[in-house]
Amino acid sequence: MDSLLFLGAASGFVAMFGEPNIYQIASGAIGGVIVATGISALISAMSDRMSGPRVVAPSGPETLDTNRWESLPALIGKLTEVNDPNQVFKVILESTMEHLECEYCALLILRDNQYQYEAGIGLCEESRQAFKLNASDGLVDFMRTKGQSVVLKRGDRQLNNFKFLREPISEIIISPMRTGDNIFALLFVANKSNMGKFSRTDFDMLSMISMPFALALYQAITFKRAQSSVVSSIVEIITHNENVTPYIEGHSERVAEMSVAIGRELRMSATELTDLRNAALLHDLGKFTLPLGLRLQEVLPDGGPERELLVLQDKTAVSWLKPLGFVEKSLPLILNHHERYDGSGYPNGVRGPAIPIGAMVIAVAETFDILTHDRPDHPARPAKDVKSLILSLSGSKFAPQVIRAFKAVMEDA
Repeated sequence: MDSLLFLGAASGFVAMFGEPNIYQIASGAIGGVIVATGISALISAMSDRMSGPRVVAPSGPETLDTNRWESLPALIGKLTEVNDPNQVFKVILESTMEHLECEYCALLILRDNQYQYEAGIGLCEESRQAFKLNASDGLVDFMRTKGQSVVLKRGDRQLNNFKFLREPISEIIISPMRTGDNIFALLFVANKSNMGKFSRTDFDMLSMISMPFALALYQAITFKRAQSSVVSSIVEIITHNENVTPYIEGHSERVAEMSVAIGRELRMSATELTDLRNAALLHDLGKFTLPLGLRLQEVLPDGGPERELLVLQDKTAVSWLKPLGFVEKSLPLILNHHERYDGSGYPNGVRGPAIPIGAMVIAVAETFDILTHDRPDHPARPAKDVKSLILSLSGSKFAPQVIRAFKAVMEDA
């Protein structure tokens, strides 16, 4: 399809509505193509570019289901409403489930010469962890060479490549998500619901919706990588400040490592672990607003301006990070990591389940790190002694489920 149509549509969007975000540009471009070429031309262009041979030939001629096609403008509309990469993944997956009536679907993103699981619906944790396809795999090579999706029917020997999945897989459609010749992601669909079989219509439907999906997904991945770069820059600043402040060199990185280990024991999702790690790396950002003499103080004074500064440090950090947007889900963890299960913490004195579980994880990890390293008011204590102390605070200072996960991590160490 002529790339000038995309560029013109995006430019028109900017002229009409002002400076857009990347998702609005992408979706505006898609909408512009629909207006400029007409639905029939879009069907033709998508079919020519995306449809391909089936591993098993269809039983007879079929046409696209009218109702499913008519719902596609609404689907594209959904992509205009999201401004978060994870929401883009969610819209793509939920729409795929709806349009293809499948049992499982997943997005695999190319990293380190492998297509690795990024998000999905229906697959268990073991399958998600194991789901990787080499970029040199025969199926991937076929899609790259031919520019076509593939269908694997029941009994096809290629299904053996997916034996690592814990779910019973009877049929698969894999659609390439591309920019030019580069397949940067795969959309994986398995098993028609209610023990049915995928049809020619399903194949053509997925081939068509993969085109707008690919554009939105590429923009989301690009934006997510840019977000990661900004987070890395802020973490570098924190690391530098820690390295020039006595007693706290490497503190945030160690807290992040233990937090993620505890999070895994709590069976947090990959997205939740990412948010937790970001929060743990950034949890002490507010400390660098404090005078040097207060940066190592963990116990609140009874009153006075020093107490107020300590209480406000996490709110200050959140106020700095909030305009960035992309660490939004980490902000409640940063804000509440000094809260305690019995309500004795700060800044707001919340208690029990009102404290986000990730904040409680960081609280435990930070306490362990502080007590096992030298500080001005105490020498480093043996890890086994600190472990016993933290376990004794279950249900008072720390959430019991977090303490159980902490105990499991310590036993495996």
